[in-house]
Amino acid sequence: MMEPIEECDENVGAFQWQQASETLAAIRQRFGFALETTDQEDMPRAVRFTWNLKKTSMLEPDEILKEIQKVLGSYGIDYEQQKRFLLRCSHVDPLTDASVKWEIEVCTLPRLYLNGVHFQRISGSSSDFKNIITKISEELDI
Repeated sequence: MMEPIEECDENVGAFQWQQASETLAAIRQRFGFALETTDQEDMPRAVRFTWNLKKTSMLEPDEILKEIQKVLGSYGIDYEQQKRFLLRCSHVDPLTDASVKWEIEVCTLPRLYLNGVHFQRISGSSSDFKNIITKISEELDI
């Protein structure tokens, strides 16, 4: 345990601060905590509310992502992985030539210990977007 600072010398205070920082870093490393903020690519984005999520699940984020990719493949929807838990999708209806582009993101709800799926329209009509998202959501087995 560190000794309390008895003098108010600026150099001693700075030294003590550096020592405390190094001690904290050693504790974090010892117990497996990240030394820096966690890489945003490795974890789904945390959201506070469920109202903007179409589906929620207790499955792991990677499992949800695999299920999403399976459903997109079954509907013949083109997608590109932007980040680890973010897909940019596009679909053209062969009957009407209507094009819709959107993003699907796997998010986490830390307070509820749930993961969810968020859909965000990029372009195309909102009715076409709603129709295809409804089909995808119903097909997801999460």
